[in-house]
Amino acid sequence: MKPAGAASLRRSARGEVRVPVTIFGKFPDGVKVPEQGQIVNISKYGAKLKTDVPLKEGAEIKCQT
Repeated sequence: MKPAGAASLRRSARGEVRVPVTIFGKFPDGVKVPEQGQIVNISKYGAKLKTDVPLKEGAEIKCQT
């Protein structure tokens, strides 16, 4: 549950989507990231990805539809 007023703290609105993507990149330790994922919401400033394997902080990735 979101705290009261949480939506107003966002810099832009988020749109709920379901877009399959192929993800390219590596974790900081050199291990390849999962190859398939899904964009589940998107905004002017970023997107939320869903993958079978959690992405690690510092992973540099690219997504392709």
